[in-house]
Amino acid sequence: MAMAALFVRFSHGSAIFDRLTDDASAIYVVHYIVASWVQYALLAAAWPSGVKAAVAVVGAIALSWALAAAVRRIPIVARVM
Repeated sequence: MAMAALFVRFSHGSAIFDRLTDDASAIYVVHYIVASWVQYALLAAAWPSGVKAAVAVVGAIALSWALAAAVRRIPIVARVM
């Protein structure tokens, strides 16, 4: 709760946070698929688990956000999400 309160308190006026707010529901819908595929793609990599986890988190966030923004450009989807 404290993190959510801090986010709401300090996120106003930021273009990045405004865009994140607009895309949040679409990100929620697509993130599971994207995160699963990113982790699957990293299975064969011979990296330490911490590095794989960091790459998976950053990759899943970036790809989910990009996919959500692209999907929301479809007029029918934009009305629903």
